[in-house]
Amino acid sequence: MESVSGVVEKVVGELEFLRLPFKYDLVNLSALARFIHSDVEKQVGKPVSIDAIAMAIRRSYRSFSKKREDSFAAFAARSKLILRAGFFVVHLRPVPKLYELLLDLEKSVNWAVGEKMYLMLRSDEITVAGSHKFLGEVLKLVEKGDVLEKREDVTTLTIFFDSGALEVPGLFNFFTEQLAASGVPILGGFSTYHILSFFLQDDDTVRAYNALNKAIRRIQQRGLGGGSA
Repeated sequence: MESVSGVVEKVVGELEFLRLPFKYDLVNLSALARFIHSDVEKQVGKPVSIDAIAMAIRRSYRSFSKKREDSFAAFAARSKLILRAGFFVVHLRPVPKLYELLLDLEKSVNWAVGEKMYLMLRSDEITVAGSHKFLGEVLKLVEKGDVLEKREDVTTLTIFFDSGALEVPGLFNFFTEQLAASGVPILGGFSTYHILSFFLQDDDTVRAYNALNKAIRRIQQRGLGGGSA
């Protein structure tokens, strides 16, 4: 039979949406205890009072949340930002042979001198982002009706993380929250092992960069990123 504290820590630990409310002490422990009451009793195997669950939440989850926050903050504090201007983003219908034609075009990209082109394929659309000089060549490959959306004057905002960042819940959300709070729309994006890129309208770039940079600096200044990842 599991202990009340052990079950409570497990049940509350599965509620990832509570991470930020706990961080800012916005959680009503009694209300949360009532919310998880039936799950706790089922797993403990006997009646458990609301007060006992609330006390268990207070004892165990604060410690659990702090460990999670330390890991999250360590990665956020060591992240690096880079801006690259002169991009376009086009969303296309995946008509026959289009992807092969785009792959052929990509072979002409001179990465060594800073030219870029990224292809993102789904079953119902293809997104192409790249240096502005390739926009005309991309549009020649499709009919006008196959262009779902076209954005010029785009900048990429790229965030570099340490290895292992993909396993830290909420890290990507931390950055998108800063952009949303600053009123910056994200035109698209993609992530790889430890790199996350957003496509932004040029007019929003300075505001976006400042928002993320300030968020990173706040973590660094408070010493929250000093723990090991």
